[in-house]
Amino acid sequence: MKQRYMYDDFLAKWADKSLPEEEQASFDKTKEGKLLKTVLKGTDLLEVPAYDKDKVFANTQSLIKPNRSIRKNQNLFKWSYAVAASVALLIVMNLFLFNTDQSYKTNFGEQLAVVLPDSSEVVLNAKSEIDYNIKDWKRNRKVNLKGHAFFRVNKGSDFIVQTDHGNVYVLGTKFTVNSIDSIFEVICFEGKVKVEHGKFKEIISKGQALRYVNSKLDQWNVESSTPFWIIDESSFVNAPLRHVILALEKQYNISINAENIDQNIQFTGGFTHTDLAIALKSVFDAFDIKYTYSSTNSKQVILSKGK
Repeated sequence: MKQRYMYDDFLAKWADKSLPEEEQASFDKTKEGKLLKTVLKGTDLLEVPAYDKDKVFANTQSLIKPNRSIRKNQNLFKWSYAVAASVALLIVMNLFLFNTDQSYKTNFGEQLAVVLPDSSEVVLNAKSEIDYNIKDWKRNRKVNLKGHAFFRVNKGSDFIVQTDHGNVYVLGTKFTVNSIDSIFEVICFEGKVKVEHGKFKEIISKGQALRYVNSKLDQWNVESSTPFWIIDESSFVNAPLRHVILALEKQYNISINAENIDQNIQFTGGFTHTDLAIALKSVFDAFDIKYTYSSTNSKQVILSKGK
């Protein structure tokens, strides 16, 4: 809404049709005016308690001076309606005109492709979410991430991925960010990215990857041009077993009881997203870890060390 329409009592006067005719007509033609005019029609549905106008008139006359008081009460009623309408309009304006936050999330086993305002792309892995501000996007390309996502970022102003564990800064590239539990992992598939994790700062290029687990840094190289989970297979390089277990739980909507297993042992390999039996076998057979699985009720997988 333009600044000239924002003085304190403008909306009340507009709703009451007491603005100068030219100003009333001018605002009616604006985008905001058309929307608020539609909303104002909804206030007709608000119920006003029934009252006996003649009785109120007589009572008022008996208490105070007629002419002056009647006009005052009529104006008060008229003004109260306008104020109530303007409050309703302000609420609607806040919800529809100024609420510019956008968010997306995935459920168990889901992936979701999102096109950002500058045509950059994000693919969310299972049980992940992002949010960003549309209105401020051109000046401030910033995405908040919880979980695991693949980014294809178009060149432009600085692009920042913010997570609970650290931030990633890029200009135009392809990369993944995984921020979950005590793990913060970034893999660069194209270009360069700067990774900040607490007091640590690292720049990685195409084919490089890093992972912080409880602030301990691990680095390795990758040869693929896109993450394997895009094609329904999760892959890991020297990842803590608890990291792999979390990924299994997200993909298959299961609960894995691993309290009797060392979850810090490292796993290199992968599992499919399309067959739970094969996925469990791919991960746990390598460590001689036994598992039992029941699809009833909780869908719980119980792990135990083999003999």
